Amino acid sequence: VNCPFYLKMGACRHGDRCSRIHNRPILSQTVMLQNMYLPPPQTFDQAGEPVPQDEDELQDHFEEFYEDIFEELTNIGGELEQLRVCENLSDHLAGNVYAKFREEEDAEKALQKLMGRFYGGRPILAQFCPVTDFKDARCRQYEETSCARGGYCNFMHLKKVSSKLQRRLLSRLQKNDDRPDDRDRRRHDDDYDRRRHDDDRRRRDDDFRGDDRRDRDRDRDRDYRDRDYDRRDDRRDDRRDDRSGGGRDNRGGRESSAERRAKIAEWNKKRDAGSGGG
Repeated sequence: VNCPFYLKMGACRHGDRCSRIHNRPILSQTVMLQNMYLPPPQTFDQAGEPVPQDEDELQDHFEEFYEDIFEELTNIGGELEQLRVCENLSDHLAGNVYAKFREEEDAEKALQKLMGRFYGGRPILAQFCPVTDFKDARCRQYEETSCARGGYCNFMHLKKVSSKLQRRLLSRLQKNDDRPDDRDRRRHDDDYDRRRHDDDRRRRDDDFRGDDRRDRDRDRDRDYRDRDYDRRDDRRDDRRDDRSGGGRDNRGGRESSAERRAKIAEWNKKRDAGSGGG
C-alpha cells in the first residue's frame, strides 16, 4: 500500500521505517531540497529564556535566501512555476524547499547540477518529489487562522513571500523571457535550416523544369527547321521543273508526268508490234 503522506507531501515522518511504500518518481516537475532553509538561530538570555526575535529581520533573512535560491534554480534549470519553503519544525519537513519547474526536462537538468553541491557549508539533498499540486499538501488551519498542532503539523506550513519580492522576481522573469534561450535558438536554427533546404529544393526543381523547357524548345526549333528545309526543297524542285518547260532538264533531273506517260505509251506500242509480227 502506498503511503498517502509521502504522495501528498513528498516526505513522511516515519522516513525509511514507514510500513507503507514510498514510490519515489524517476522524473517529475518538482525537485525537493530537503532541510535546506535554516532560520536564524534562537538566542537566550541569562535566565535561559528565549529572546524574542524581530519579525522584520526574520522576513528579510528568509527573502534573501528565497531570492538566492530562485535565481540559482532558474539559471541551472529553467522557468519555475512555484517555489515553496516549509517552516514546520518536524525533522521531515523543516526547511524543505519545493521547486516546481514548468518542464520535467528543466527539473532533471537542475537536479543533475545540484548533485554534490553545498549551500551554507551544508550538502544539498535534492531529489524528485511526487508533489505537483500543493493544495492538498497545505495546512488549511495554518493559512486561515492558526494550526492547533503548531510547527509539528504533518501538513505544510508554507512561509509567505512579500508582494514586493514577488513583483521583483516576476519582472526579472519577464526580462529573461525577452531574451531567446537555448531552446528558442535551436528552434530558430532548425527553422533556418529547414527554410534553406526548401529553397535549395525549389531551386533544383526550377532548374529541372528549366532544363525540360529548354529541351522542348530545342526539339520544337529542330522540327521547325526540318519543315522549313523540306518546304524550301520542294519549292526548288518546282522552280526547276518550271524552267525546263515541263520536261527533264539537261542535267538529268526528275522526269515530268507527261514524259513518263509518253514513255509508257511507246513501250506499249513496241510490245503490241512485237506480238503482231509473231
